[in-house]
Amino acid sequence: TTGGMIVFNSVLLAVVSMVCVFEITLFSNRFRTVLKTLGAINQVSTDSQVKRIVWITVTGNLFFFTRAFLETILCIWLLLWWKDEHTVARVFTHAWWDTYVVIKFLS
Repeated sequence: TTGGMIVFNSVLLAVVSMVCVFEITLFSNRFRTVLKTLGAINQVSTDSQVKRIVWITVTGNLFFFTRAFLETILCIWLLLWWKDEHTVARVFTHAWWDTYVVIKFLS
């Protein structure tokens, strides 16, 4: 059903967002290590580049963590709604759905 697909999509998007947080952090750590090693070999300060990488990592992680949190909340809300109503069709006319769409759009 459509409701089932929306629940599945929210679970999938939450998992993918958390994987993105993990991968961005892992890649950032590797990149900083390589950058520091090259800086040490060439005897050049790489502090400004490392700081920039850290800020990019923090920003990316914040974005994807927010998305994962939002999708997890949506999934829980849909499952609770389905438990009570045995359908999620009325969710789309609820004020919380509009709030979800606005938050997702703004993120």
